[in-house]
Amino acid sequence: MNSQTCLTRAELEFAELRLRDILVEDFRKDAKADAMSLDRILVHVVNMNEAISTSPESHLNVAKRLDDFAGMTSRMASRNPASASKLTLLSEALRVVSSRLREKPSSVNLSRPDVALGHVKAQGPVLEKLAHRVYDPLVAFGSSGRVMGAAPIS
Repeated sequence: MNSQTCLTRAELEFAELRLRDILVEDFRKDAKADAMSLDRILVHVVNMNEAISTSPESHLNVAKRLDDFAGMTSRMASRNPASASKLTLLSEALRVVSSRLREKPSSVNLSRPDVALGHVKAQGPVLEKLAHRVYDPLVAFGSSGRVMGAAPIS
């Protein structure tokens, strides 16, 4: 998995967290139809995260679907003023992931996870926090020869 895919997965996880955040508030009772649509989108987003890791050929299809979902959530924002700001942020997060999936792979590679993490830090604190879940074990493994808390490799 290249660093582009890792960044994209972290950004997609961020969008998923935004989506889950909307669904835990009163949105379900205030906007039942839109909440059901968001539930379906959530299932797709979770599946897309797996797809972008296993199949680079799926990136353009996933990007198109994410653009569609971004448009849907943007329209939901106009119908649901109480959740409009969260829906707008979700729409923007989905567009960011879609845009990244359309980019050519970056030159940052995972053979130097400390360098890759530096690239992620430049993207912003929220993405950095999510990326630490991926990169910290890689950095620990690279410096010690073993994953923290794991038995030594024989």
